[in-house]
Amino acid sequence: MAVETRRPPVLAMFTNQLIAAVVCFLLTIFAFKWIYDSPWLYAAFILFHLSGIYSYAYSQAKIDHRDRGIYVYRNALTIGLWGAFWIGVILIPHLILLFAVPEAAGAIAAFARFWNYPYSFFLYGLENNGTFHLSAALVSLLLPVVTSYIAYFLSAKGFSLSEKIYKLTHKSTK
Repeated sequence: MAVETRRPPVLAMFTNQLIAAVVCFLLTIFAFKWIYDSPWLYAAFILFHLSGIYSYAYSQAKIDHRDRGIYVYRNALTIGLWGAFWIGVILIPHLILLFAVPEAAGAIAAFARFWNYPYSFFLYGLENNGTFHLSAALVSLLLPVVTSYIAYFLSAKGFSLSEKIYKLTHKSTK
């Protein structure tokens, strides 16, 4: 039996959130400054962030089946909730401050925008001019949970998106 050396979900999802924030911010500054105002750029950033959750949950199903002989869908929920937690850890206090004490919300606005940078265009608008989209906040908190369930389910069924894409893009030489 293999020894599990994988990071626990709380640490993996924290790392995923931090890497997504830093990479997306740096890409905006250095590579994609010319399309900074495009929602498609931020949609790609969201997909980048969710790909880390997808990958972790997809491999978790294989680990559960190997170690326990069954699929434990509760683990997909745990992974997704940790992903949502790290989004919400700054988003929810910022939201509360924004509605309860608007003048105090500016104190953490820059950090909140950075921490949730992949979602920032949809949460705060382009220039963060005091707008906040509550529906975008709810969707951003649901996306990690939905993504982890989809990844876990597809892994349990033996369906791999990367294999399907590979077969579509590469020709067999047989």
